[in-house]
Amino acid sequence: MVRRDVVVIGGSAGSHKPLRQTLARLPADLPAVVLVAVHTAPGARGGLADSLASSCTLPVRAAVDGTRLEPGCVHLAVPDRHLIIDDGHVLRLSDGPRQNRVRPAVDALFRSAARWCGPRVVGVVLSGSLDDGAAGLAAITAAGGTALIQDPAEARFPSMPQAALRIVPGAVTVPALDLGDTIAETTGKPSTTDGRPPEPLIWETDMIAYGGSNTPDRGQPVALGCPECTGGMYVIRTGLAAHYVCHVGTRTLRSHCSRRATTAPRRRSGPPSAPCRKKP
Repeated sequence: MVRRDVVVIGGSAGSHKPLRQTLARLPADLPAVVLVAVHTAPGARGGLADSLASSCTLPVRAAVDGTRLEPGCVHLAVPDRHLIIDDGHVLRLSDGPRQNRVRPAVDALFRSAARWCGPRVVGVVLSGSLDDGAAGLAAITAAGGTALIQDPAEARFPSMPQAALRIVPGAVTVPALDLGDTIAETTGKPSTTDGRPPEPLIWETDMIAYGGSNTPDRGQPVALGCPECTGGMYVIRTGLAAHYVCHVGTRTLRSHCSRRATTAPRRRSGPPSAPCRKKP
C-alpha cells in the first residue's frame, strides 16, 4: 500500500490565477511534493516562482535538475525544458522533443509521474488552450492515480479542462478556489492500485529523459505524416485518449491538426521517409 504524495499540476493560457488560488490553499504541512508545468515561451523571464510564493505557505522554487522529491515544496518548470520525474524520486529538466508543440509540456510531466509514481499521483489540469495534459491525465488514472480538473465553466480558456474531462470522464471537476482544499484532503491517503506501466509509456518517457529507449513498443503505425519532419507516426492509446508520436515529439490529434493548419504545404518526391531521429 502506498500513499498519495505526488501532486502534478498543468496549465496554459489563463492558468496563473487559478494556480495562485490553488497553491494559496495548500497547508504548510502538506504530505506531498507539488510539481507544476505551465506553458511558457523559451525566452521568458523568471519571476513566476516569486509571484506565487507571496501567497503560498509552502516554499515555491524554479525546478533544479537532480532535486530529490521531498514533501512540502512546490517546483515550477523552467522555460524551454520539460519538468519530469526520473526513477521515481528525482526531478529532471529535459531538452527532449517537444510534446504538443511545447516545452515544457504538461503531458511530459504527467506521463513521467504516471510511469514512476502511479497510484501515488494526484493530477490537476487548469485553464488552457487545446488539449495538452488530457492524455497525460489518462495515463495517471490508468496507473491508479487521481484526476482533478478545474471547472471548465469558470476557466478563462476552457479547452484544456474540457479535453481532459472528455478523456477522463471520471475525473472530479472543482472550482479553482476549492482545488487547494481538495488536494489537501486527497494527499496522504492510501492507494493500493499498482502494476507495471505499459511499454509505450516507458518508450515515451525514456525518449524525453534519455533520448532513446530499449523498449521496442512505441505504438501502432498510422498513415499520418509528421508535419515537422514528414516522417512516419505512431498512435498510442490510453483509455479514451489517443496521441501520436514520432522522434521529433508527441502530439494529440488536435495539436497535430493545429500544426498542419499553420504549416505551408511542401512538395516532396520519392518514398515516404522513415521516422525522424532528430531533436528540435
